[in-house]
Amino acid sequence: MYATAGEPGNKDFDFTLIDAMNGDRDSVSFQSVQNQKNYIQVVSGAGVEPNRLGVDVFNATNLNAVSFKVVGGLSNPTMFSFKAFTGEFIALTHKLEGGCASKYKAPESSDVALVEFADLKDKASATWRLMVPTKK
Repeated sequence: MYATAGEPGNKDFDFTLIDAMNGDRDSVSFQSVQNQKNYIQVVSGAGVEPNRLGVDVFNATNLNAVSFKVVGGLSNPTMFSFKAFTGEFIALTHKLEGGCASKYKAPESSDVALVEFADLKDKASATWRLMVPTKK
């Protein structure tokens, strides 16, 4: 998954936070605004990049893959950090790797992946500010 500011108006990576699909009261799931069958989820398996996050159709066999614990922001407690049930945080990696990397340009774009706390480049990389949509 990638974060980019280079495509104003691109709704492919707009998500709604909903109650966690695994039922954990301290967690959320990220549902795609564009296609409500799709969720941000932990992706694993043969041939998959390590620590991969993806956007795919919800798979009811692994509810934890689409559920992330909400914690106080690692660099700013008034913001938020999201911890996967694997123990890793959703974070910017400050790199572009993988099959879609050529579609984006650094430094304004970065991979978004699961990163162990000890491996974070900085705490701000795993701290998120939520944008509340305005009604027009």
